Amino acid sequence: MRALLLTVALGVMLMGTVPGSYASPDDLVDASAEPAAAADLTPAPFESQTQPPLITWGVLGNPALAHESLYITLNDVMQLSVWNSNSLLTSVTAQLRILQPNGQILTEQISLEGLTSDRTANVRTLQLSEGMLIGALIGPAAVTNSRGQTYCTLTLLRNVGVTPLYAEQLIGDYLTSGFNPTWPEGTVKAPSEGAGYVYTVVDSGWSPDERVLVTQPAHTRWRVISISQLLTTSVQAGSRVVELVVAPGAWDVVAVADQGPSLENLYNFAPSLPWESGTTGIIAGQMVPLPPGFITVGGTTFTIQAQNMQSNDVFGQTNILVEEWVDP
Repeated sequence: MRALLLTVALGVMLMGTVPGSYASPDDLVDASAEPAAAADLTPAPFESQTQPPLITWGVLGNPALAHESLYITLNDVMQLSVWNSNSLLTSVTAQLRILQPNGQILTEQISLEGLTSDRTANVRTLQLSEGMLIGALIGPAAVTNSRGQTYCTLTLLRNVGVTPLYAEQLIGDYLTSGFNPTWPEGTVKAPSEGAGYVYTVVDSGWSPDERVLVTQPAHTRWRVISISQLLTTSVQAGSRVVELVVAPGAWDVVAVADQGPSLENLYNFAPSLPWESGTTGIIAGQMVPLPPGFITVGGTTFTIQAQNMQSNDVFGQTNILVEEWVDP
């Protein structure tokens, strides 16, 4: 009887004991002991600014996905900037994929219409929807376009209206017919990185002051590959001396030999050429070296002129083969 009363009394004292019979008070105490509950260290889930989330992105203050992403708030703006030299390209579009708090993926577009071809900045901004930016793409180009013609950047502007403004560049690269700059897979590049646009600058030739003048467009960087110039002299006596003058800097180079009357000579200027005068096919020619890696900037002038020019001497068409980059 005493053992029974002890069992009941201890059972009342030790709440939570599993019902049953126990041989001794020690067994009863052991059965009533419960392990302490572990502290719940799970971070609070991330919460949307505008609506209860139907998906969980990560921990508070550090939302994350399985791949690179950026959380976009209602104060953020995306800016598309384009520097273009292709007159046929009149619009560029950026596409953004945003994972919204409701679990839906939204595709937003920034359309930049009326694109200029003077290599100055064309800019368009877009107020973004809240969510996780999971991808961005610029393009595709609507016309044939080469590397070095259309440089594009996509920049996330945070704290708009607050000083200082935080700008995070996501994309910086050229848009071409076969390449669309993307994020997060792409690489941010400066305009002068990689290959440029190779083309020939053509000037019509003779001018009243007896020289040819070509001015490099603003906002460009050129690597001069070669310059060719034809000079046809009249029957009048005299030795003509052809030279190329590059300014600023008043840098000039003079052909190796003079040109007499009634001759047609083709002058070729290019990096690392030997000094040489001779005949190529049916046209006499001269080769004149330029410095290796001959790089020039916007506003540089190329003047081809001849000392002792005579009346009826004529400069033909000037061809300057260059590799061009946009230079904001």
